[in-house]
Amino acid sequence: MLHLQATLIPYAAWEFDTCYDYWQKATNYQSYMAMVSCVRLALGAQKFWPGKVRIYRKAHGWSRDAWVTHDS
Repeated sequence: MLHLQATLIPYAAWEFDTCYDYWQKATNYQSYMAMVSCVRLALGAQKFWPGKVRIYRKAHGWSRDAWVTHDS
């Protein structure tokens, strides 16, 4: 999430620092979700950045973790 924030809104340094601070202090799922909420708030309502990324609503897209499904 922080990588997306830094890539999509690089001019928002104060917001990044705030969300990064939440991430550094996260010790459980609830405090992790505080960081996720911070990034979502910083990104705002925009869901599409042409040539970069599109963020789909829940249950409207699919992705996978390559490290989980990759055959070595």
